[in-house]
Amino acid sequence: MKRKVYILISVILLSTELISADFQKHTLTIGFFDNKAGLSLISYKYNINKDSKNEYFIGTGTALLAYTASIGWEHIYKKSRLWTYSIVLSEQAIAHLGFTGFFSNLSLTSSIPLTNFLDFKLGVNGSFGYRLDQPEFALFAYPFTGLDFNF
Repeated sequence: MKRKVYILISVILLSTELISADFQKHTLTIGFFDNKAGLSLISYKYNINKDSKNEYFIGTGTALLAYTASIGWEHIYKKSRLWTYSIVLSEQAIAHLGFTGFFSNLSLTSSIPLTNFLDFKLGVNGSFGYRLDQPEFALFAYPFTGLDFNF
C-alpha cells in the first residue's frame, strides 16, 4: 500500500513539474535556412538556459551538401500574442562541399506562434567569417523562413 501511494505521489509531482515547465528545451526546425543554425534545411537546437528575455542554445543543422554547428544567444525584444521580435547572435562552423569556415552570425527574427509547440519564423541573417579552404574572409546575407517544433 505504501509503495502505491509513493508511486502515485511521484507521478503527480512529475506531471506537475512537466506541466509547469516554462520553456521547451528542444527545437526542431524545418525550412529554408534558420536563424540559429544558419545554412540548414533541417536543424536541431538544445536550449541550455532561458529566462523571459534571453535564451542560450547549441545547435546543429544539415542541408543537402552542408553541415552546420552553432552556439549562441537569442534576445527577445518584444513579445505579444501575435508576434515575437528577437535578435540572435551566434558562432557557426560550416562544412560544405564548396567551402568550410567559421562564421559570426546576426539574425533579425519575427516569429508567429501557431500553437503552443509550433512557431512560424521569418527574418534575415547576416554572416561574417573566415573560410578555411581559401584563406579569405567572407561576408553575406540571406533570408530565412521555417517552422519551429518545440518540445
